[in-house]
Amino acid sequence: MVEHSLTRQVATNVRAHLERHAWDDAAAARALDVTPAQIRERREGTTPWTLVEIDTLAVALGTSPALLLCATHVDVAEVSGLVRDLGQDLDHVRARVDDLLREVDGLPAG
Repeated sequence: MVEHSLTRQVATNVRAHLERHAWDDAAAARALDVTPAQIRERREGTTPWTLVEIDTLAVALGTSPALLLCATHVDVAEVSGLVRDLGQDLDHVRARVDDLLREVDGLPAG
């Protein structure tokens, strides 16, 4: 059961990295010199990724094999959304602080 769980976890990690880099099955297949159907089987977790495939894919994606094998998965889309929202909130706070500083200095708000 642990092997199956690890296969699913690695598939989830690889899938997240492929999505992050906007790679479809065909792009990953070209990097590994396999068919898109073989990538789909690995991405879905029905066939385990080999260590050689993980290493080759990591190099192609510009990441570490350890990140593709990592037991902890973070949803890239969710984190990206949070960062975007946080950035908007920070921009609002920055603008408000600037306005308050202008008020203190007796200048009109920006």
